[in-house]
Amino acid sequence: MNRMKHTLLFLFLGIFLFACKEGGDSGQPEIIYEDADEGLDDFEAFSLAPYGINALIYLPDASSDIGAATDPKVQFEPDGYRWELFVGQNFHMRIDDFGDDEMIAFHKDELQEFSNMYDVEFLEEQEDFLYYRKTLKVKGKQNAQGNVGLDHVSYHCYGQHTIDGINYVFRTNDLGHAKPITEYMAKSIKSVREIER
Repeated sequence: MNRMKHTLLFLFLGIFLFACKEGGDSGQPEIIYEDADEGLDDFEAFSLAPYGINALIYLPDASSDIGAATDPKVQFEPDGYRWELFVGQNFHMRIDDFGDDEMIAFHKDELQEFSNMYDVEFLEEQEDFLYYRKTLKVKGKQNAQGNVGLDHVSYHCYGQHTIDGINYVFRTNDLGHAKPITEYMAKSIKSVREIER
């Protein structure tokens, strides 16, 4: 009789644990925004609420082609103004809290300040989003042989979202990324939506 009780106890415990694992709360809200999920087949919703930003962002999942087979990681200081968001080894996004400052025009002016060092070509430009290619200007390149040197090209995204009255900038890290990674980032940045309360 004791053996039967133990068997039933383990059976019910196993079913309970399996049910908790399948339906458990991972801390990520199951919110789908119909206007945000178009073209995001290999992306997964990720809540920034546990990190102090009341927003949802779609990030590349394991099926994407950027080595994103790991869970997203967020580095931040509580009550700080900057977050670092990583998905795998290649995807590194920065989020900055700029309060009520409008940053898109400022960032464009900032890029102009370095026009003696870089050529900047805007590939997409919207009121709240910039996608551009930055190429390092190399002196002496015109006189060099064709097989000398490499083009120093990086791709960058810079998008602003107002969440709970605060302007947040979602952007590539300072070094930028290769074009395929940046295209994933562009989709992620455009997908940011405030979580309705």
